[in-house]
Amino acid sequence: MQVVFTIRSGAGADHELVEKFLTEANDELGWLDIRSHPLGIPSDAIRVTMYNHQTEDAVRVVRDFMHDFQKRHDFASWGASHAMPADSVRVSVYA
Repeated sequence: MQVVFTIRSGAGADHELVEKFLTEANDELGWLDIRSHPLGIPSDAIRVTMYNHQTEDAVRVVRDFMHDFQKRHDFASWGASHAMPADSVRVSVYA
């Protein structure tokens, strides 16, 4: 399964956040090939690929990085129309 997304609008300052996310995920975590084709927006999209053989711990690393990135860049202050609360995201893994 591939999860493809961007940050907010993906344009302007949001484009800079997409690039920062991609750089941090690649340089600090060693994630490869997470840059996806654009979704009709100015920036590239972010693609996380998850396969059945991945452990729940691996998925938690992805989730924790995304939540940490969100907190460090104060997404919550943008209001309900721009971001969901972190506790509303649920990930289920089936082997």
